[in-house]
Amino acid sequence: MKKNNVLPYDGETILIHDNSADFDWAALTRMLIGTIPWQVETAQLFGRELVVPRLTAWFGDAAYSYSGILHRPAPLPEIVERLRERAEVLSGASFNAVLLNFRSPDLKDFAPTPIRRLDAVQYPGIVSRWR
Repeated sequence: MKKNNVLPYDGETILIHDNSADFDWAALTRMLIGTIPWQVETAQLFGRELVVPRLTAWFGDAAYSYSGILHRPAPLPEIVERLRERAEVLSGASFNAVLLNFRSPDLKDFAPTPIRRLDAVQYPGIVSRWR
């Protein structure tokens, strides 16, 4: 397992590369694509509404908002709960919410493109430390 800080300065966000055999990552990706209620969002940036270039899904006990986007509380599906538990084991942190992000160079290619990133977040903010 490889860990590295992905911020260039003034903070810490740890990216953990998980090569564990605990999950069939290709099957998991297909399951997430097919079962998660993905949302296309519009963010308020600099007084303008812009379509966010990713699909998202929020699961947790509390609402979460940023850039004019409100995510309402939603229970974690069983597969997302397993991923949250894995993130806790790898990070040593405790998470009460998960924000799934699906990133693709072209969202029209949603179905065949693998999940690029899973963000497990601690309410009220993303688990990052800024100085």
